[in-house]
Amino acid sequence: MEKKEETYYRDLVYQASALSGCVRSSSYSYFLYARQFWRHFDKPPLQINDSDIAGYFYWLLRVKNVSSSTLIVARTGVYYLYKGLGADRPCLKTIKAPKVTRHPELISQEDIKLLISKIELPVFKMFFSLLQGTGLRLSEGLNLQTDDIDGERLILKIRRGKGSKARIVPLPSSLYADLRLYWSRCLPPSPWLFSNPKTDAPYTARTLQCVFLEVRKRCQLKDGITIHTLRHSYATKLLENGVHLKVLQKILGHSSLNSTMIYLHLSTRSFENAQEIINDIFKNEN
Repeated sequence: MEKKEETYYRDLVYQASALSGCVRSSSYSYFLYARQFWRHFDKPPLQINDSDIAGYFYWLLRVKNVSSSTLIVARTGVYYLYKGLGADRPCLKTIKAPKVTRHPELISQEDIKLLISKIELPVFKMFFSLLQGTGLRLSEGLNLQTDDIDGERLILKIRRGKGSKARIVPLPSSLYADLRLYWSRCLPPSPWLFSNPKTDAPYTARTLQCVFLEVRKRCQLKDGITIHTLRHSYATKLLENGVHLKVLQKILGHSSLNSTMIYLHLSTRSFENAQEIINDIFKNEN
C-alpha cells in the first residue's frame, strides 16, 4: 500500500473517532491498530471480507495471545476505519473479548517517593507529583492549563476528562505550594502547565511514559507498575481513609460506580476493620 493511501486511511480513522468524542491520544491508538489490520492483509480494507475480519481477530486472540483490552482497542480501531469508509461490517459487533478479572497493581507510598526522588528534571518531577496527589489520568495531567488551578478553593478543573466530561478534583495544599514554586522557577509558556520548551505545546504521552519507564528501572520496581498505577494507589488510599465510594467516583471521573468498586477489592483496610468487628462480636462467645 502506498504512503498516500495510508495517509488517507489514517485521516479517516482520526476523523471518525474524533466525531465520536475520542481524544487525540485515543484516536492515535485506534489508528495504530487499524494500520496493523490492513497491513496484515496488504490490500485495501474494502477488499477484506467479513470472514477475513473474523479470522484476523481469532488470530490475534489465539495465536498472538493479546489481552482482552488490546482486542477491544484493535476492534474499535477497525470499526472506526470502516465507519470512515462508510462501510458497515456487522461481524465486528460479534467479536467479544474474554472476560478476565484482574486487580490493578498498587505501589506503596514509600516506592512512590523513591520514584519521584529519582526524577531529575523539575517539570517531570512536578508532573508525577501532581498525578500521585490528585489521581489524574496521564492525558488529563498533560492537558492541564494554568487557569485550571483554583488556589482559593484548592481544586483542579478538569475540562475534558475521559468521555469529554468535565469535573473538579481536590488539590492538596502542599501540592499547590509545590506548583507555585514550580511555576516561579520554570515559567512554562502559557497556557500549558507542563509544556515542551522546544514546541511550547504539552509533552506527548510517550515522552512521559519513557521517563517513567527509565525511573522505574532505576528503582528496580516490577514491570507491572505503570503511570496509571499512581491513580490506582491514590484511589485505594482515599477509600482506606474513609472517602465514600460515591465521592471517590466523582473525583476519579468514573461514569459507572462499577469502575470505582474495583478499589473495594484492593483495599486492605476494609478487611482489617471487618476482622476487628468480628473479633469484638465473638470474643465472649467461647
